[in-house]
Amino acid sequence: MYSPISQNERHVRILEKILKQEKLMKRMSVKSYVVLANPKTIIHKNNCPKHIQENIYRYDQVTNLIKKELQDRSNKLDVREKYLFEIANFLKENHQPKIYDYERIYSIEKHDYLNGSVKESKNQIKTRNQAQSSIQTKVQFTTQAQTHTQSSQTKSSDEKLRELLRAYRLELSHKEGLKAFMIFTNKEMEELIANRPQSKAELFKLKGFGEKKVAKYGDGIIEIVRGE
Repeated sequence: MYSPISQNERHVRILEKILKQEKLMKRMSVKSYVVLANPKTIIHKNNCPKHIQENIYRYDQVTNLIKKELQDRSNKLDVREKYLFEIANFLKENHQPKIYDYERIYSIEKHDYLNGSVKESKNQIKTRNQAQSSIQTKVQFTTQAQTHTQSSQTKSSDEKLRELLRAYRLELSHKEGLKAFMIFTNKEMEELIANRPQSKAELFKLKGFGEKKVAKYGDGIIEIVRGE
């Protein structure tokens, strides 16, 4: 992923190229700054090149930055208002937002937005300690004395598997920077618990587990299910 600085410089180059091609910009250049909106962001400017140090500002410094630019006599080029409108209208007319079909990509259904999956992902930090120390670490279990009826044993086993799958899903979501339900939804998790697939071939038969998901997460899921 690009850093904010690299992204900003890249966007400036692209914008200048487009405006020159469309003959909307001749002598003037694009002046840009990186504004950090998060007040908790830590900036280590000392190790940055000078041109980067001079182009990073916090959100509460923007007003002073604009005043400084307006008062700077070195900004000699006077751009007429109509040219600014031409540039703005051109960018507005040619802007095409990129739309991603996340429901198709991650096999999400409408009920996943209503049954707590999204809420769970927002509270990931509160349940971080449930995640396993490493995805590659083999899940180990301790056999306990059987003191319940067959019905209660099954219920206990299902709940234990559910907790392990949630922890695995949560750890993956942190590692990959995704919402938890994008790994697998609550409905898909219940399918895993009900069917307990013992191989990738069996996992592939379950709804919501396509080739990409099975290839990416199949080994970890099978290991957890077999262990339980």
